[in-house]
Amino acid sequence: MVIFMTSSPGGHTWDEVQQPEPLDESNDFVSNVKKYWKKDSKCITLASYPERYEVNDMERDIMRKAFEMSGLSVSTWDVCDRRNCDKVIDKLQEYDYILLSGGHVPTENAFYTEIGLKEALKGFDGILMGISAGTMNCAKVVYSIPELEGESIAPGYKRYLKGLGFTDINIIPHYQYLKNIVLDGRLMIKDIAGEDSYGREFLVIPDGSYVLIENNMETVYGEAYIFAEGVMTQICERGKCE
Repeated sequence: MVIFMTSSPGGHTWDEVQQPEPLDESNDFVSNVKKYWKKDSKCITLASYPERYEVNDMERDIMRKAFEMSGLSVSTWDVCDRRNCDKVIDKLQEYDYILLSGGHVPTENAFYTEIGLKEALKGFDGILMGISAGTMNCAKVVYSIPELEGESIAPGYKRYLKGLGFTDINIIPHYQYLKNIVLDGRLMIKDIAGEDSYGREFLVIPDGSYVLIENNMETVYGEAYIFAEGVMTQICERGKCE
C-alpha cells in the first residue's frame, strides 16, 4: 500500500458552485501519484458523512473529473456510504485507489469504526489517499481538533480517537486557513491546538503539502511545521521534501 496524506489535493474550485479542475501539481504531487497509478484504475470514495448521499455523489463526480483532467485514467469510481457500506466494505481489495474524504473528523471516525474499515484495509495493495479528516483518521491515535462551535469547551468532546493505524503522525491540515479561525473565543491553532501540543507533537500543513508513506518510509512534501510544546517550527519548504 502507498499512502498519500494530504491537506487538500486540489481538483475543484471554491466558487458557489463547485467545478472540477486539475489536481494541485505543487510539491510533485501529481507526478508522485502517477508513479503508482494503474491505467484505468478502479476507484472508490469512503464518505465522511455517510448519509449525505447527494453531496457524496457530487464530490465523487468532481474528483473523478479532476483526476482525469490530470492524466490519471479511471475505469469506475464508486462511493461507500450508508447506502451500500455493508456490501462494499468486504470488496475494497478489488480497488486500485481508495479515497478517504474530508469532513468532520469524529463523524468520519465513527463511520469508519462502524463499518470495520481498519480490518477491511489489511493487505490492501493499491493507493490510499486521505483528504483533511481522512488524513487525520489515518493515525494510530487521531487528534480530533475541535472545529465546530462549542466543541472546544464541551466536557464530553473527545480530542483523541482510535484511528486506522497507519502512522504515528498527527496532521493538522489547512494551515493557511485555520490559523486565522476563532473558535469559542480562541484561535483554533495557536490557542486550542497550541494548548494540546504540550506533551504531544503535531505536523501542521497547508493545502498543497502532503506526507507520502511507502515501504514504512514517511516523507513530507512542501511547506510543513512541527507544533510541539506551544512552539511552531518549520521543517520543510514549498517545493522541497524532508
